[in-house]
Amino acid sequence: MNPTPVRIDAVCGLTFRGLSPGRPTTVSVTTTHGADSWVSLGTFAADRDGVVDTGRMRSIAGTYVGRSSMGIFWSQRCTTGAAVPSTAADPVTSTVHVRQHGEIVDVTAVQRFADGPDVEQRPATKGLIGTVYLPARPKRIPVLVLGGSEGGQNDLAAALMAAHGHPSMALTYFGAAGLRDRLEEVPLEYLAAAAEDLAGTGPFAVYGVSKGGELALVLGATHPAVAGVAAMVPSFPGVSALHSDLQPWSGPGAPSGMPMGHVEPPHAGELFAPGTAFRTTRARGPRTTVPTLLVTTGDDTVLPPLRMEVPAGKTLERVHIQGAGHLIQPPHLPTTATVAPYGDGWLLLGGTPARNALANRTAWTRTLRFLRLLDSE
Repeated sequence: MNPTPVRIDAVCGLTFRGLSPGRPTTVSVTTTHGADSWVSLGTFAADRDGVVDTGRMRSIAGTYVGRSSMGIFWSQRCTTGAAVPSTAADPVTSTVHVRQHGEIVDVTAVQRFADGPDVEQRPATKGLIGTVYLPARPKRIPVLVLGGSEGGQNDLAAALMAAHGHPSMALTYFGAAGLRDRLEEVPLEYLAAAAEDLAGTGPFAVYGVSKGGELALVLGATHPAVAGVAAMVPSFPGVSALHSDLQPWSGPGAPSGMPMGHVEPPHAGELFAPGTAFRTTRARGPRTTVPTLLVTTGDDTVLPPLRMEVPAGKTLERVHIQGAGHLIQPPHLPTTATVAPYGDGWLLLGGTPARNALANRTAWTRTLRFLRLLDSE
């Protein structure tokens, strides 16, 4: 069974032929990544030609209901716990079973990848912890990619951006050997070194999610070579990390610390929703100093939506998706995990699977368009 390869952010409806016309047909997808297993199911009525096309036909039952070009993928549920999808850039293979009359009538596989053979990977230099993704024909602005308070690095987003022509770096900025153990007083000089490794002295963009989105805004206000910032569900610049009174960033231009309000860490097994427990003490939001894409969601239970100001002559593009939660990621990944492990407890992320899928697709499309606009400036 040779899997059909397709890029993760591409639409790939599944089509099956030779079925019994008009009969209920179930399509199940099983994806294993590391220790996690994700499954989904859609039920369709084969048309009069005996065809089922999950990309254009309505699912009448299963893990999602209705018409969605990639519902069979974003509605996948984790059977091994409340894990969130991995941000690794490894190819992922899904096995697809088709049943009619209770019997398996077709088995196929789909391999979804991030970067492909035209993208080269290399480790970051200059004492940095990260991975650089270099397209064979880099024709677009480089992008520094920053994850959030979960730590680690967002290789998936960086690899996909490289597949779209952007030299990209997925950077780890705390929680690893040689770095700050916690998200406290992370030196902006470290981010400047990452920018130099990625783009030399030339312009670059910054893409960040959650606290990484906040850091992207800080870099946009402090680093002279930042050409634009795409901030996904960011917090107010300078708000301390959970359970800390220390500033998250340090160095010239770092914003003053704003303690989150001494929110106690979750107890073992407790479900935690910090976005409902605090509000920033400043009524006025930060001022953008470079072209900025700001993505917020209406059911973010981790951080309250950020408000920003636009000085004369500056560009701020706002995207707000009602009903979606805090977990913004590239499109067509599972969106059913609405809680994530946090310390000894669990973090409530918010949103519904369908609205989260819409948010991911919208945020990613607008980000790529925003980056193309930076190319033209």
